Amino acid sequence: MSSNKLLEENTEQNVLEKKEPINTENLRIINIIKTFLMQSILNNNYKPNSLFGEAICLSPLGEKVIKELFNEEIEKSGVKTEMKLAALVGSIQTIDINNTDIDKLLKSAHEEIKRERLLFPYIFGRELYDKFYDLYNQLDRLNYKETITLLKGSQNGVFQVDNLISGPFGLLISQENRNFMPLRPVPVHHCSDSSCQVLHITELSTIVSNISTYERKIREHLRNHPETNTIPKVSRLRATNQFDDNNLDELIVLLGTFALEELQVLLGYLIDNFRNLRTYFPTDNEFRRYWQGNGEKISSKLQHAECLQLIFLCKDLDIVESLEKLIYENKIHIPATEIRRPHFRRNFKRSFKITTECSKFGIRCVVKNGYTEINTALIRLKNLITMLYTDSNNLERLNWKLRNIHGDNFEEKIEKYLLSEDPKRILMNLIFDNPDYVLKTFKYLKYGDFEFPYSPLKEDFVINKILWKLGFNSMNFPEYLSVFWKRHNQFQKTIKVNDIVSEEDREVIRSAGVNYFVSLEEILDYSLSFITWSLLSDHYLDTNFVFNLDSARTFMVESINSYEYSISDSDFLVLDGEGKNTLYPLIKGFTVLAELCEKYLAEKENYKRPLSEYPYYHMKTDIYKFPFEYKITMLNINESEIKKLIDFLRDVTVILETNNISNVRNRIKHNRPINEFPTSEELMNTCEVINQLIKGMENSGIMPQLYIYSGTEIDQYGRGEAKFKNYRDVPIQINNNSQFNRCGLPEYNVPQIIIPNIHIRNSIDKLRFHYQEKSLYSIFWENYPKHKIRYEEENY
Repeated sequence: MSSNKLLEENTEQNVLEKKEPINTENLRIINIIKTFLMQSILNNNYKPNSLFGEAICLSPLGEKVIKELFNEEIEKSGVKTEMKLAALVGSIQTIDINNTDIDKLLKSAHEEIKRERLLFPYIFGRELYDKFYDLYNQLDRLNYKETITLLKGSQNGVFQVDNLISGPFGLLISQENRNFMPLRPVPVHHCSDSSCQVLHITELSTIVSNISTYERKIREHLRNHPETNTIPKVSRLRATNQFDDNNLDELIVLLGTFALEELQVLLGYLIDNFRNLRTYFPTDNEFRRYWQGNGEKISSKLQHAECLQLIFLCKDLDIVESLEKLIYENKIHIPATEIRRPHFRRNFKRSFKITTECSKFGIRCVVKNGYTEINTALIRLKNLITMLYTDSNNLERLNWKLRNIHGDNFEEKIEKYLLSEDPKRILMNLIFDNPDYVLKTFKYLKYGDFEFPYSPLKEDFVINKILWKLGFNSMNFPEYLSVFWKRHNQFQKTIKVNDIVSEEDREVIRSAGVNYFVSLEEILDYSLSFITWSLLSDHYLDTNFVFNLDSARTFMVESINSYEYSISDSDFLVLDGEGKNTLYPLIKGFTVLAELCEKYLAEKENYKRPLSEYPYYHMKTDIYKFPFEYKITMLNINESEIKKLIDFLRDVTVILETNNISNVRNRIKHNRPINEFPTSEELMNTCEVINQLIKGMENSGIMPQLYIYSGTEIDQYGRGEAKFKNYRDVPIQINNNSQFNRCGLPEYNVPQIIIPNIHIRNSIDKLRFHYQEKSLYSIFWENYPKHKIRYEEENY
């Protein structure tokens, strides 16, 4: 090589080495702004803020490209702000990264988002979902006019890239780095097939603007431009660990399902307990009035999107700890059986499919491998125990505790122990005998609100909470049945030990009897509501197989009252929709339901389902079958079982009436003469009659009982049964290889109400339902999902 050539190369290398290094923080922010700009929906006749033009500094390459492409326009009016924005969106190479004014760039983006000149869909809550349902059919794409109509009146969407989060308050800086990118394909509708539970995507459109026109030309021009250089990549501030099985990436999607009132409570708590949060609030003049007062006063004035944006100015750990504290104090009420999950997923780059869930025990991550849920709970528990005992050099102590378990080493013994012992006992035996281990367990779980348990009640809660977070199904049964039997036993005990001689004896019996008969009314109300709703509703189309007492009671009252059952020459039986029903109308209600069932059986051909309401797979496959030929569910049940149930419904009325249960209850009251007070024999007979009747109602399925999944047995041929237990530990099995899986029945491994003796026609499949207790969350998500029925010709 010649000396001249070598000198030339050395000179070029020196020039490159003397180049000013790229400011990576500037580059990171420019990339974030570019991301928001690319995914935004421009308002009609959009003209960008002039601050953008002042902030963006073009690189020599950028100046050259723009001059080559738009020289005529530049000679007339200079370099336009739209050209600079197009250059930024088209290629970072056209931007002078170090000399771009980042503060001005952030301010201009903040102003455009705040003033809704750059629009983003608010994909949380259900405002957009409900509006789409009202306006459009199942469209895969909306044009610009349709998009603007959909977004009109909705607050700007909450998205976050690194530490910059968009929303109604503009573009704010968060204390936490997250990667929840803005998007235009939005999860916003369910299809017309009621058997499909997938939330479908619709692509929103932006307007064709000068910016997009310039940007397209710049991109095309740069493809073969000789002077293009490589810009270094900047990693996200929140690097995704694809093997992390316990991360909070989906936290924003989960909290987006909470009701407005719940988000207001959470935000209020965060404002009052994390004083630095206010320093992250926007200081714009129009917002200053928002920040006056305590947390409750501030949050009570805000809407769903506003609350969510401000909540996520906080760190994830602070959000989760605060949320769990509020749940424990019942300031955010999550019933014992309620599990909240995101309604859609974002495709985070991970080796595991992780779903973030929330229950009364707090937040957890559940791992799924493909479509099969793997038992990470046992694996996590094993890892926890191993960590605790190896960190403390206490393996000898662990070996002593596992001395009766055969194994060559402690790993073998632990695995056998985990597979044979109840998880609660494992925690008590291996962790809760050492306070240091308990505290280390809290750290192992990474996030949440933990307090050292100093009482048996608190200890039981903390154990269940740890099990829940590890991945076990820690769930309590609803209390209505256990409360009834507790009061029944107390009343029975009271009348056995008290001879009815004095007023004091009668007072003791009255005191126990009042609560007992109130519970009986509740049980009868619950049962009549459930069995009426379960037999007469169209669960495929109307209820999604979800039992909610309030909705069921409303349905029951409408059904029975409209039947106009005569109780005298001038009066019909009337039940109260608020649940304020006494024994007499409730007792009569079972007979009315029996008559209604017989009426539907006689007229069954009037209730055939139209073809337009059948699922898409009907008559297209023999693998899946649709069993609900009739809109009235009882007409799709084995007829012999329905007739037995009708007989039992009548028996409920007959048994309670012939044994004068209402009369006995009334004679216990204070305002009755002493000589009318029931005798001991009458009271004992009343207890025995009620005891046998309620047990019969439980066994028949008239009384709704929650069953919790307890395992699956599968033989070598793949035949199996999913096993469940109720509050009495009574087992029940259901077929786990049903052809009816696509019609909306609950999955096998979730808590559900099962009617033991009622089977779907021509099958061994038991009729079963999801169970939903009342909460702000359940009210917020009433009538969800929504399916628009297609016309028959669209189906066939």
